[in-house]
Amino acid sequence: AAIELMTAYAGSSVINEGQLELYGRGTGMVANKNSTADNFGQITTDAMWKDAADTSDVRTSVPSGDNPMNYAVGMGAGSNAITAQSNSVATNREGGTITVYNAGAGMVAYGSSNKAVNQGTINLEKNENYVADQPLVGMAVYGGATVVNDTTGVININAENGKAFYTDGNKDNRIINRGHINIGAGVPPEADNSDAVETPEFADGTVLSGINTLTETTSVLSDSTVSNTGTVNGTGRLYVEGTFNNQSSGIIDSPVSVSGTNGVINNSGTINAFVITSTSGKVVNNGSATGGAEMWGDSRIINSGSFTLGTATDVKDVHRLDLKTNSVFENAAGGVLTGDNNKNAVHLNNNGTFKNDKGATMNFTASSHAAGVNIWGGTGDFINDGTANATGVSLVASQGNAAAGKAFFWNQDDGVVNFTASQTGQSAVSLTHSNYVGVNDGTMNVSGNDAVGMKGSKNAQLVNNGTINLGTAGTSDSGMVAMQLDANATADAVIENNGAINIYASNSYAFSKLGANGRIVNNGTV
Repeated sequence: AAIELMTAYAGSSVINEGQLELYGRGTGMVANKNSTADNFGQITTDAMWKDAADTSDVRTSVPSGDNPMNYAVGMGAGSNAITAQSNSVATNREGGTITVYNAGAGMVAYGSSNKAVNQGTINLEKNENYVADQPLVGMAVYGGATVVNDTTGVININAENGKAFYTDGNKDNRIINRGHINIGAGVPPEADNSDAVETPEFADGTVLSGINTLTETTSVLSDSTVSNTGTVNGTGRLYVEGTFNNQSSGIIDSPVSVSGTNGVINNSGTINAFVITSTSGKVVNNGSATGGAEMWGDSRIINSGSFTLGTATDVKDVHRLDLKTNSVFENAAGGVLTGDNNKNAVHLNNNGTFKNDKGATMNFTASSHAAGVNIWGGTGDFINDGTANATGVSLVASQGNAAAGKAFFWNQDDGVVNFTASQTGQSAVSLTHSNYVGVNDGTMNVSGNDAVGMKGSKNAQLVNNGTINLGTAGTSDSGMVAMQLDANATADAVIENNGAINIYASNSYAFSKLGANGRIVNNGTV
């Protein structure tokens, strides 16, 4: 394994105020998995050095080629060898110096949400170990990461094989040059390749107006705040790690990513694009969003405006709302979430949380799947304390077995579910896979012939502590069931009523058990 002189991992930090010297392959300072590395001192590397007494051929057997990371690196953020590699920053501070001889990179960032920032000096030099065809670069970026040569940053190139920047070609890589690149005597001018590879950015304080067409990824970095009163469109991605304020007249049609610990979009206008959120990125929507979203990490979307899942002309699931890992979607007071077509739906995965707050509304009249909200496993939670309306589709349904820690649907005290079935046996809540819990502490109003309020299978736990109404006074609906276990229920399955079940429909029942297994416990009223 390559040498790492100083390493920060899992929320830690390393600081160099002295001298680090690395001879051979390796890295001077590394930050990985929510960590930071800061250099105020001097780091020197020479990947091509070989001890005079060494007669082995080991140098010819280690990785080489044109990838600078295979040689020696002054500072690195992230890694290509460790799975958990997100949200780390390596910074060469003002006054800090990184000198790289012959081959390698001054600074490297690897993996989405990782960043390397040069505020000091990077020197690319050669000595007696120099080999002309080896890669030597100031800053290198891989796998959707970010490198920034900041306003005080300087890259001095004094070796003929030197280049200012290197990219592995990932479309989400970001190379930002705000600083200076100096070319030494005898070095070809193309050593400064910043114009060819750097990513456009919207600088701090920018106010966009009119039409702004993006042809490549354009960044708002973590130290920048940008406002938009016009239209942002094109095939290039708007990548937000800072603050992007989309004003009431603002329209975003280009693809959007929100990432990092400081990334936030405040939307008072219109977002028609599909939004990808990751790490701790956040979207606060007080306007209109119609393009759906894919959410990763600890990211969050808070909707107090209008959030609509695409249109009937979409390709299936292209404008879905897809919650993954530990992400949270909160439909806050005043917010309205709408699923009104058969091409899109809400998908809940991993440990994601989908919330409908008191004063918020969800309306589902069609879906690309069996329900407006579809839980695909893990320990996902759907929590309703507002009003959730579903007509012709289930409100929530399991689509795969959950983890042992259970996946939940919880209708809280102030939560109201209004469900109308359009076909026999259709249920408001359908938890037919393993390890699901459904709890009603609020009110469920069920209508439609042969409708079911809460349906379970396998080892489902269905609990009513609130009120389930089957129809209303004078209804012509019939054949309804409040709580049901199907024929595949196991001995661990339970229906428990501690609340009230009011039956207004003819030929309707509080409980139904279609197989031999499972228990029905009634501590409430029917």
